[in-house]
Amino acid sequence: MLSKYNILKDEIVKWSRTKCLVVGDVMLDHYINGSVNRISPEAPVPVLDVENTTNRLGGAANVALNLIQLGAEVELLSVLGDDETGNTLLEMLTAKNIRTKHILKSASRKTTKKNRLISKNQQLLRFDSETTDEISKEVEDKLYENLLLSIEKSLPDILIFQDYDKGVLTKSFIEKTISICRQKKIKTAVDPKRKNFFNYSGVDLFKPNLKELCDAFNLLKINDESELLSQVEKLRIELNVTNCMVTLSEKGICYVSPSNSFVTKPNKLRTITDVSGAGDTVLSVASLALAGNLEAESLVFLANLSGGIVCEYPGVYPISKELLLKDLNYEDSLNE
Repeated sequence: MLSKYNILKDEIVKWSRTKCLVVGDVMLDHYINGSVNRISPEAPVPVLDVENTTNRLGGAANVALNLIQLGAEVELLSVLGDDETGNTLLEMLTAKNIRTKHILKSASRKTTKKNRLISKNQQLLRFDSETTDEISKEVEDKLYENLLLSIEKSLPDILIFQDYDKGVLTKSFIEKTISICRQKKIKTAVDPKRKNFFNYSGVDLFKPNLKELCDAFNLLKINDESELLSQVEKLRIELNVTNCMVTLSEKGICYVSPSNSFVTKPNKLRTITDVSGAGDTVLSVASLALAGNLEAESLVFLANLSGGIVCEYPGVYPISKELLLKDLNYEDSLNE
């Protein structure tokens, strides 16, 4: 008889047949790494002696990267600025075999770039360059036109919204996209942010974090598991979503659907190095599991496991099929 872990490993292998369309805010994560050995004579601030710089895909681009490294077929749809940062992102996406044909450029926008100064794996400072105004109606119409072209050509199994409140996802675009996905029987998942939080009515998977849940209902805190489950069910009904999955940081995941309601703790203690991008990973894995009709407990288990894995690495670090299977093999060995 196959063990639970072998069944999950077989499911992960099947993800290579899953077609994903990711829509949302993309960004470039730029890391400036160095050492600090002195204080500036000009002001009471540390001086970073730069040793190297690196670029990583962020936001919706990181979701796309997670999905491609898990074996899926991926297209990314977004709006970039007509700038060097946008060109760098396109080059990086193409190098990872993520389809970018329908990405738009707008001369009136700046591509989001997050610059982080790092010393000994500690972030000293972050400074951002970006445009966060909503895209124009003209750009929105073109983006939706490209969305329809992408759907017509490849008919994805799942469409994933990654919303960072940077202006690409407008209320009308979201509503039209969910509507066409329902017509075409394409599953939908979203990691929402504050501005559009209540605009994703009807999605199949709604994945906020605990802070976003509390902010949505003006709660200072949630006192216990019973109250948590009650608030998540309230959110699920109010938004008319099928599955609601709330990430609880180091405390695990709360999952509520019409037939399931539970809180899953992390499966093991980990050395947390950096939580950046963990939400992208959880969304990616949960979306693939949803597209493959995996049962709720297994979906949450894999999402929880993956989020924990990437937190052990510095910076925005994507999951991969190899990393996930390695951890599953380890879990399996403990239960022999």
